[in-house]
Amino acid sequence: MVDENYIIDRIEKLCEEKQISRYRLNQKAGIAQSSISTLLNRESIPTIQILEKICVGLDITLAQFFARDTYTVRLYTRRWSI
Repeated sequence: MVDENYIIDRIEKLCEEKQISRYRLNQKAGIAQSSISTLLNRESIPTIQILEKICVGLDITLAQFFARDTYTVRLYTRRWSI
């Protein structure tokens, strides 16, 4: 089972890797900046709907979000359109 610290740490790591600020993430994900701040300050945990929006903002899928570093989920272009 994945705990909330993993989720927050993963969001922060992906933002750093993709050089996306909190402000840019909220714009791309369509989430209020206060919601992103509350989440990343560990004052709340995301719902699956919020996590899906964050993944959209990071240009990844939920499967890619939860993939461990040793296993990368690759999607073919055709799968993105489904």
